Amino acid sequence: MTANRKISVIAVGAALVLVVAWFFLLWSPESKSLKSAHKARAAADQKVSDLQTQVGQLEGLVKQIPADNAAFAQLQQQLPDNPQLDQTLNLMHQAALQNAVTIATLTPSQAASGSGPSSSSSSGSQASGPPAVTLTISAIGPFNQLKAFVGALSKMSRTVVIDRVSISGVGNSAANITARIFYAGQPSP
Repeated sequence: MTANRKISVIAVGAALVLVVAWFFLLWSPESKSLKSAHKARAAADQKVSDLQTQVGQLEGLVKQIPADNAAFAQLQQQLPDNPQLDQTLNLMHQAALQNAVTIATLTPSQAASGSGPSSSSSSGSQASGPPAVTLTISAIGPFNQLKAFVGALSKMSRTVVIDRVSISGVGNSAANITARIFYAGQPSP
């Protein structure tokens, strides 16, 4: 072989060794690193998208705050901190007047804790729930007006639960109603 040819073969061999070394030492690790970076970027883009969706949802909730505050204020009116019997009795009197019903008697009970119609369950333990005042109401009027009066009681701007209604008589009927009004405070001893 000639000297030029030997140099050419050595040069090609050296170039081939350099290309193989470059591929395994530089290109392949960087290629893997680039793939990892692409995966990390895709994950980060997805995370950004998820966070932008969350931001949109939270902004929607922030816009809902005034309506929620108004609803909360309305619920506080329906469930005040104390029984407010005077206001409740005025509301019941207005409902009776609007429905042409006469309230013969209205007797409130002592405030008690519990959500059931009686303050104790069959096992003797007290029922849980907000404190309530039980009202026993006797009303007189035509059947349809008494029925409308009971409906008006259940729609008062105060949390009222009607536990029992009995209506008797023809024409001018008599109704006996047992109802509970609730409040958020502690019951009186």
